[in-house]
Amino acid sequence: MDAFGWAVVALAVFFLLFFSFTNGFNDASAVVATTIASGAASPRNAVALAAVTGALGVVLGGSAVANTIKKMVVLPPHTAGAPQLSAVAIVGAALAGAVLWNLTTWRLGLPSSSSHALVGGLVGAALVARGPGAVNWGAAWLADPMHQPIGGLAGVVFGLVLAPALGLSAAWGIHKLVKLALRNARFAVNRNLKRAQILTSSVLSFAHGANDGQKAMGIFVVILLYSDLEGGEAVPLWVRAVVLAAITAGTLGGGWPIMKTLGRRIFKLEPVHSFDSQIASAAVLFGATNFGAPVSTTHVVAASVMGVGAAERVSAVRWDVAKHILQAWGTTIPASAVMAGAIMAVLHYGAGL
Repeated sequence: MDAFGWAVVALAVFFLLFFSFTNGFNDASAVVATTIASGAASPRNAVALAAVTGALGVVLGGSAVANTIKKMVVLPPHTAGAPQLSAVAIVGAALAGAVLWNLTTWRLGLPSSSSHALVGGLVGAALVARGPGAVNWGAAWLADPMHQPIGGLAGVVFGLVLAPALGLSAAWGIHKLVKLALRNARFAVNRNLKRAQILTSSVLSFAHGANDGQKAMGIFVVILLYSDLEGGEAVPLWVRAVVLAAITAGTLGGGWPIMKTLGRRIFKLEPVHSFDSQIASAAVLFGATNFGAPVSTTHVVAASVMGVGAAERVSAVRWDVAKHILQAWGTTIPASAVMAGAIMAVLHYGAGL
């Protein structure tokens, strides 16, 4: 490759790592928000624990979600020995659009979704560069959703919408059961519930790393493949390590505005509420990862907080805050698609990519 080609590849990798970093402080902040709000751990200890257990999830989480993300757009066939910068540019523009949206929602303190932002970015960049045929709309999955693996835009959006609904309903049911089991418990049980959150928050962080880390890894493999730097589609160990470092750095940075929204503004969390929401969120994330569905950790956690709040008392939930979160959810895919599309238009029409 010439200097221009290396610059395109370097920018794509930069935005991938920046996306992983924003994913760390955006989605990982949701993981620790309930632990901190319930008093189970200090912010420093909660974030450190999330960084360690989330890292294990990135390394040990498999590749099913990565494979789904890699097939979101239809790129031209790869030819060994011939770097295809147009494909790298599509991915780079998608990541840049996702990063811009993540930074916007973080600045506003809105629990948005890095997964939604990445999906929207891929769709917007591919549409501008190669037209509707460059997007995998999910026709095969729609034709036979019971037997086809989740894939394409339709399948991914279905998973992204279904996961919060499952998180809310699971948290509601779990909290009802736990309330019944603890109906005669003394106040001292809160001490045990706080201790138990060391385990449940660790499991939730692992589940987050397993699902969210794979999204970046799948995109990294695409960049390497079309840059002709790696010939296979398997995720190399060094790619896992690089993505892990970026996500961990973001987690340690902490998304404090988002933590405040999830931990305090939706519903006043006690230890039992945090414990129940973490169990529900982890169960949904593990199920999604097993099926190869890229879902939003932030959405699932936010929905689970609403679920335990509604199980306690519907009026106790600040539904006005929930409405703003829902609005952010609904605008993420189109907004990141527009941002990525605008960036791709500059690259396509200005630089010929």
